[in-house]
Amino acid sequence: MLSEAKSRQKVSGRLLLIGMAIVCLVIIAGCNKSEPEKPVMSPTTETTTTTTPSATIKTDAPKVPHKITDAEVGTEAVCPVMGSKVKVTKDTLSAEYKGKVYYFCCGGCPDDFAKDPEKYIKK
Repeated sequence: MLSEAKSRQKVSGRLLLIGMAIVCLVIIAGCNKSEPEKPVMSPTTETTTTTTPSATIKTDAPKVPHKITDAEVGTEAVCPVMGSKVKVTKDTLSAEYKGKVYYFCCGGCPDDFAKDPEKYIKK
């Protein structure tokens, strides 16, 4: 009876570990989306139209990453795309849009944000 309980506990532990691994892979995969075409960076916020083989995307998103100041370093923010908490460092990906600074959790998020910032700031 005792060995049967230990056996069930091992199986439960393995299933939990497998489940956690799957969740981690899904989160990582969501953050590493590859985009067919990245928007061109310019120093001002302006309306541009980018044409891809499947769609035309209009955006007013910023074209230059925000330069992080010493006052921002160490603060916490939430990635507008993935909803993940972000601890701001000098290397944190960021952008300024309509006077507000947005920080991103990974390299794929700024591109998604640039395509349709209004979709993400309304969350």
